[in-house]
Amino acid sequence: MKNHQFYRSFIIALFMLPFLFSGVQAQSTSGFDILRQDTGARQTAMAGTGVASINDIYALFLNPACISLNNSNYAGITFIDQILDIISGSVVFSKPVMSDYVIAAAINFTNYGTLDRADQSGNITGSFTPADYVFSLSAASNKFRRFKYGFAVKGIYSRIDQYNASALAFDAGCIYSIPAQNMSVGFSIQNTGTSIDGFIDEKETLPSNVRAGLTKTLAHLPLQLNLDFYFPFKKTGQENFYWALGGEFTVSDNLFLRWGYSSAGKYEQSELQGGKGAGISFGIGLLLKKYRLDYGWRSKGIAGNINALTLHVTY
Repeated sequence: MKNHQFYRSFIIALFMLPFLFSGVQAQSTSGFDILRQDTGARQTAMAGTGVASINDIYALFLNPACISLNNSNYAGITFIDQILDIISGSVVFSKPVMSDYVIAAAINFTNYGTLDRADQSGNITGSFTPADYVFSLSAASNKFRRFKYGFAVKGIYSRIDQYNASALAFDAGCIYSIPAQNMSVGFSIQNTGTSIDGFIDEKETLPSNVRAGLTKTLAHLPLQLNLDFYFPFKKTGQENFYWALGGEFTVSDNLFLRWGYSSAGKYEQSELQGGKGAGISFGIGLLLKKYRLDYGWRSKGIAGNINALTLHVTY
């Protein structure tokens, strides 16, 4: 009975969390693009899915509860060649503490390349490099047999030439496992919080959203399927509802083939300029003892393609 009361109270708290910050964000514009970007090669290959995944540490960027069953020390580093000249990456560390809890720390960065600085007459006066950074701390628990939950706090910092912006954000999520069906169901709320400083006068809104989905391993085929749904709190030109489906086929204990499709691709394609493959992704994973190397490719339509590489180590 106590467990049921805890589940109910936790889910109610998750639904209430966004409204605690809705007032401070209502008059802002959508910003902090780094919070919309891929963070790991496996997610890139599987169309950004994994909100209910409990076998990939990088899924913590989708749902902090995903690290709850990580019972070893872990480190991971990712490099992503984004569209245009944009480069991003991340470093993640996690560690189990006590018997029921796992903590993690991560740093994400995005470098937008070198841009020319010009005066009002169009004369080039120099150059600058815009960049975004996210510093996060996460904690998750597997204290309850089927129910896992987690929280994360994130500090976001953006720089454009001499202008800076910063924000504080929170994530919360849960996963419910159904072992008899080889399935888990996940739910998370991301990027609720507030802007601390704006670039000039106007503070930008965090891209707050709800994610929900499931992960299922088929009974007679070594295939794991992820189905995720993304719901933005505020629909804008950048934020729309979409769904995504990803799959991972286990060829052997050391080789994994991955694919995915995101319906967000329809916002990235153009009949006049091509981009029909927008939303499609694929990749591969190689496991050798305590090391795993993942590669992911994802089409962003007319904007270009994403290439991601992640190296994991368990120690």
